[in-house]
Parts: sequence; structure tokens; C-alpha cells
Amino acid sequence: MQKVAGVSGWRGAAVLVASIAVRLCTAALFLLILTRRMGIEGAGIAGTCVMALGTASVTAGVVLIAVLARDGVLATGIRVGAARAILPSCRVAAGATIVLISLQLLRPFV
Repeated sequence: MQKVAGVSGWRGAAVLVASIAVRLCTAALFLLILTRRMGIEGAGIAGTCVMALGTASVTAGVVLIAVLARDGVLATGIRVGAARAILPSCRVAAGATIVLISLQLLRPFV
């Protein structure tokens, strides 16, 4: 929370988001270990980089949408109470959108 409170400007926010989003997760570590055992380290490194870029782009996209939505709500003059009532529906819609996009990406493999 201290890092978030200390952010000043969009560049600082972008650096903070990027530092959180571009990280190794357990799936990436598993991929690196597996490809090393198979002798194709280059494919593992490339796959891990692609996974990190994918995570970073989705996180940045969600942040961008959230900021634009917040600015749009504030610009229209909607009361805070009304915005709080709409927020759960927006979260469900965003989650459903991510699920639908993921299913579309998996479609060729099923």
C-alpha cells in the first residue's frame, strides 16, 4: 500500500503495474523446468516471455479500462452511491468478457 500511496503521475503508475504484472508465476517456472529437462531451453524462455507479456497486457488493459471508466463516471456527474450500485455488475461483465475471450482462444484446440 505504501508504494501505491507514493505513486505520482501516470508514469509511476505504469511502472508499478508493470512491476507487478511482469513476474514469474508457478506455471512459468513449471514451463522452464519442463523444457530444460526436455533439452529445449530456448522454447521455455520464449514461452515464459510470452506468458509475461500476456499477463502484463491484460493487466494494463484492465487498469486502462478502470481508469477510463472512473473518469467517465466522474465526468458525467453520477453520484458516488449510484456508481457503487453499478460497480458489481461491471465486475461481473468484465469477468465474463475475459472468460469468453479465453474460451475463444481455446476453441481451435478442442
